[in-house]
Amino acid sequence: MKFAICNEVFEGWAIDDSIKFVAETGYNAIEIAPFTLAQYVTDVPVTERHRIRDIAAANGIGISAVHWVLINTEGMYMTHTDPTVRSKTSDYFCELVKFCADLGGKAIVVGSPKQRNLLPGVSFEQAWELARETFVPSVKLAEDKGVTICFETLAPSETDFVNTAAEGIEFIRQFDSDAFKIILDVKAMCSDPKPIPDIIRDSH
Repeated sequence: MKFAICNEVFEGWAIDDSIKFVAETGYNAIEIAPFTLAQYVTDVPVTERHRIRDIAAANGIGISAVHWVLINTEGMYMTHTDPTVRSKTSDYFCELVKFCADLGGKAIVVGSPKQRNLLPGVSFEQAWELARETFVPSVKLAEDKGVTICFETLAPSETDFVNTAAEGIEFIRQFDSDAFKIILDVKAMCSDPKPIPDIIRDSH
């Protein structure tokens, strides 16, 4: 088992200092929240991405994942009925894949409850199809880049779209891709009617 910690807990720290501290504390990796570096990943030059990758490697740790991917962004919504909004979101997911790959990361965690809630007049089935369309390009790119997009099921208290591991599995199976999987969050599993050991076993 390996242990990683999210970098946003080091609010106000330079990324270099966070990486060094994480390594000294004994963690195996650090997870990067893009908003700690810039509002949009497109604002982080490739040279800086590679520098962060190299600093982590020099300190003997990895970049485990990229998470909190849509916080502080504007105009992103994966289940929106406006094709312009979905296209912008879809394009940004592709940029996140590139960002993760440039960091040497292997996974992107997509929770983003506020960017997937059902909008007024949109049924669950409609939102399902809209979200599927939104992810198609980034899943393909993730396959090419060796990155896994991990869709996070979340509790009903956070979102009304995909709350159980069973729903999450059904959603990702549409893609039939090793680059699109679910991630199991302990907090979310606590709201799932199925016992946690069964969730883990059935999601393997």
